[in-house]
Amino acid sequence: MQEELISTAQAAEVLEMSQENISRLIKKKKLDGWKMSGFFVVTRESVEAYKVATQGKSKNDPTR
Repeated sequence: MQEELISTAQAAEVLEMSQENISRLIKKKKLDGWKMSGFFVVTRESVEAYKVATQGKSKNDPTR
């Protein structure tokens, strides 16, 4: 089965954060993503997993 890839803009909407933060999370390996044609893409599965893992945590929580 092929993974569904979404843009940083779509991931930002799902996680209610900026595209820049999504790019940082990809670089920190907290989201599965990579650059394609100069733009970051991320797997929808990793975005959903991150959302569940951080649910209820403050945006200032260092474990987030």
